Amino acid sequence: MLNDTFPLRVEAIPAAHASEWRADDSFPPSETQAWQLIFVRSGTIEERCDARHVLLRAGGLLFHQPGRSLL
Repeated sequence: MLNDTFPLRVEAIPAAHASEWRADDSFPPSETQAWQLIFVRSGTIEERCDARHVLLRAGGLLFHQPGRSLL
């Protein structure tokens, strides 16, 4: 449902990639050049969006904006 609070609409996903990581895996910060959608199928992950840390559990979604630092 689109409204003033959540005006985002996903009309297509041009590419997809699935990965599995271990509990102690970590990755250096990088910058995305396009919108990036993170979906957690199982477990829990911590994502960094610029200076903010976000905890995602199974079923959680996160959108990274282009040009933003992510981990």
